[in-house]
Amino acid sequence: MKRLVAALAGALTVAAQERATLFVSGPFEIYTTAGERPAREVLNKLEQFRHAFGTLLGKPDAVSVWPIRVKVVRPQKDARAPELTFNRDHWAMTVTSASAIGANVLRQLGLLLLEANAAPMPEWVDRGLLDLFSTLEVSGTIVNLGAPPAERSRDWARMHLLAVHPDYSGKLRVLLANLQRGADPDPSFRNAFEKSQAEIEKQVDAYLAAGKFGTTGLSSKPIQPDRDFEARPAPAKIPPSAVDLLEAGDLAGAARANPRWAEPLYRMALKETDTERRLAGIKKAISLEPRNRRYREALVRAIEENRLAAEEAERKRKEEARLELERLRDEALRRVREAEMRANEGKPPIDESKVVPWWDGPQPSGQVQGSLQRVDCVGGMLRLVIAPPGGKTVQLLIRNPSQVVIEGGGTSALNCGPQKPPRSIAVNYFPKPDAKMGTAGDVAVVAFK
Repeated sequence: MKRLVAALAGALTVAAQERATLFVSGPFEIYTTAGERPAREVLNKLEQFRHAFGTLLGKPDAVSVWPIRVKVVRPQKDARAPELTFNRDHWAMTVTSASAIGANVLRQLGLLLLEANAAPMPEWVDRGLLDLFSTLEVSGTIVNLGAPPAERSRDWARMHLLAVHPDYSGKLRVLLANLQRGADPDPSFRNAFEKSQAEIEKQVDAYLAAGKFGTTGLSSKPIQPDRDFEARPAPAKIPPSAVDLLEAGDLAGAARANPRWAEPLYRMALKETDTERRLAGIKKAISLEPRNRRYREALVRAIEENRLAAEEAERKRKEEARLELERLRDEALRRVREAEMRANEGKPPIDESKVVPWWDGPQPSGQVQGSLQRVDCVGGMLRLVIAPPGGKTVQLLIRNPSQVVIEGGGTSALNCGPQKPPRSIAVNYFPKPDAKMGTAGDVAVVAFK
């Protein structure tokens, strides 16, 4: 924290060091020590580019994740060509005039806007768009698109045809919208131009061969640089940035400091123990940075984790229901046994010297021996699945568990579900096929061995 405070205390802006004037519009911060006019012209060119490029993507007010700070200085001998570079928590560039902002910078700016505003599209689309807009011409509120770049690639020619040619001008936005929604290229071409992708590619061949590339005027942003851009003194110090807060562990503060930065939201999502909230947090991060592959891969993992959690919850619910059913059945059997014991209280003891048949009801004629594989609990009845040695599986039905004699197993012997491990069993039953239950008879006596 001490290091953070020291860094903030010493972080003077270019303006404080050189008494610069500041202009702000959208993501652009223009610091000038070369007078207001060149700064206004620089800001106008950047804003017209942002408007034109964003409009094609369906977002006229396209955003940048980080501020873009441009220092406008007086012409210098042997000055290097301008280039956007990332500096911790902002993009930075030094220029002498609007005309100094060339194809390289416009291509970089287009890439920043693609990353922050567009869903993934085929790479040939990105390349073509960046090449096409790298030569955008701005003069006040007059914006022209289509000037050929130094290298005329096929990707550039395709986009030039679709954006500039009168047969297609105005329809390119439909194609880009379809591709951003994840549609395949061929139906996207048909929907936008009523032609297949192959038909358009043939036209691109002829277009390149002809070598006649015109320009088209675009709808500009209604800006009067001298009136609409307010000059203000630049701040003496830079306030704590989202990066500073993130490094200090304040994820919520970082998210508030830069609401367009997805990383704090992504990290907060990963800390969530609830799978639903984690999934929602990752989706929110992707909405801010739709092309971030790391976030999209995390989303796939979160969806799978959410599915597994739902399956586990359902498994637990079914297991709890099964255990509750067993508890209720065992409780019912216990009450039956207690009632029998109360009914037998006070009766004289049985004379064991006299052999009396233990079963005085109808004699079951069916018998099967084998291993009990499974017990199906169906509406208060039990279906036994028995595998005789070397024979075909037999299914028998217990219609009322309280009326069946069970030997050697106790009341918990017939638990619902697969029997692990299967137990040796002998069953006497009354042959009485039941087609609906798929059973061969009704059980009278069950003896576990």
